[in-house]
Amino acid sequence: MKIYFCFLIILFSYSSAFSYKLKESVYDQSVFVSGECILGVDIGGTNSDFGFFSVQNEKPVLLVSFREQTKNISDFIDILKVVLSTAYAKYGITVSRCCIGAPGKRSEKKDFSNGGKAKFVIDAKKIKEQTGLKTVYVLNDFEIVGYGLDFIAPEDIVEINKGTPWKNSPKVFVGAGTGVGVSYMLWDEHTQKYNALFSELACTEFSPRDKKELAFAQQAKHPFMDVMLWTHALGGNIGAWGLRKFLIKRKYKKLVPDYKHFNGRKTFATYYSDSFSRRAVDKYIELYARFVRIACKAINPMGGVYIVGGIAAKQWQHFVQGNFLQTFTGDRNSHVYTYFSQIPVYLVKDLNINLYGAVQYLLYELEKVAN
Repeated sequence: MKIYFCFLIILFSYSSAFSYKLKESVYDQSVFVSGECILGVDIGGTNSDFGFFSVQNEKPVLLVSFREQTKNISDFIDILKVVLSTAYAKYGITVSRCCIGAPGKRSEKKDFSNGGKAKFVIDAKKIKEQTGLKTVYVLNDFEIVGYGLDFIAPEDIVEINKGTPWKNSPKVFVGAGTGVGVSYMLWDEHTQKYNALFSELACTEFSPRDKKELAFAQQAKHPFMDVMLWTHALGGNIGAWGLRKFLIKRKYKKLVPDYKHFNGRKTFATYYSDSFSRRAVDKYIELYARFVRIACKAINPMGGVYIVGGIAAKQWQHFVQGNFLQTFTGDRNSHVYTYFSQIPVYLVKDLNINLYGAVQYLLYELEKVAN
């Protein structure tokens, strides 16, 4: 019956497969003899990742993943069918259980998400009806990230501030990519595990400290909003690139010709060769640190601050070597220096942390059902 259903998925998704350009990554050779797996999905503003995991010694092991640009997806069930059929055709992988992390608001029952700015919604009931999956959880993308921390290799975690960590204390996860996310992990004495609490802190108003920052906020704010939000200040659509545009326009009263050839990645790449890029990146790192401070004020994260997301993972040297730590801890003569200097701060370079988080959350839920 399971093979028959997989055949139907392959048949119905055959024509759709040509509209996607899946990027495949193999992580473990046991994928070739894997059979039944569990699926973790991370829907981001830029990319959507689908990771197939086996469970070995009660721990998830990532075997293979597939990536598609989120802008190319208009129907989530369609792309899910294509991914499932591809995994079955190439590796004989079958799946009946899945956890999906998506931006935007999710339902109380963890079975629906509006997908944030994506062009599709995620509906667990329809997914189960049309794919044959038996178990589907739908969570916020930052709700799952903390669950993946224990599976990240030590070499992929960079220490920014040693601090003085406290056992079983709250942790905060902050990450900027296309958008900005924040979540907290709180220790549960009863279950002896951390539970996630996601936040919309990034949708609070950006607070300018001087006239220059106020001018930047007025230039970069969303055209349909009266103020600029932190997610606009740090997210990839503005971020360092938007700061560079602001600095150029402020000096020349217009944008110079190279504006169209720049983006966030090139702004970081030209840090040492372009004065506008250098000033923009330095300011961006400062703003990032200020936002992390705000996230810490909502709770006492002596379990650690973890900076995640595509921008930090790809540009981690700027967080380590730049002015992040000085801005985060504040001046040594400040009354808050002692507090912030004791908070451990780390940067996670492994972008698969969300996939690990999704399947670990799934395993937690399956354990509850079994008990």
